[in-house]
Amino acid sequence: FPREAAAPRYRTFLTQWKEAGWQHRPNIAYSTVIYVDETDDKALQTGLQEAGRAYRGLFPLTTNDADLQEIQNKQAAFFEARGEPGAAEIMRHLVDPDYLLSHDLILLGSPATVVKKLKAWATSGVFNTFFGEFNFGDLADKDLMRSIRLFGTEVIPQLRDFEPF
Repeated sequence: FPREAAAPRYRTFLTQWKEAGWQHRPNIAYSTVIYVDETDDKALQTGLQEAGRAYRGLFPLTTNDADLQEIQNKQAAFFEARGEPGAAEIMRHLVDPDYLLSHDLILLGSPATVVKKLKAWATSGVFNTFFGEFNFGDLADKDLMRSIRLFGTEVIPQLRDFEPF
């Protein structure tokens, strides 16, 4: 479900955590597809279409787009029945890279962009642990390794001491 829907739940959890007497911060995780490159344009050019393929594995295997959309719609109906319209909306568009990008559901960019977005996302979404899915779609090994290297050498050092809550 959307980060903005998760945040109130996590704030309640944090309040209850403190009331229970815990002295340390809990680890609250967020996970998404991530691709880091030297520039935002390079990241989009290399990673965007592959990001749309990243979530296909969550659905039964099909090569028919209409069948895939029907599967997504059924899953979306499940979320709607649970009162989670945001999750339903995401489910309907989970394999559409342009939707994922325009709704800030995937993380593609230069190290500076990734740092800026992760800080904003962690603060608004109330998470302090990030699980990045680096190896998605059909990314070439050289691109995958560059993304991991840039994340490790240029992103992590800027986030190491960041505490969103």
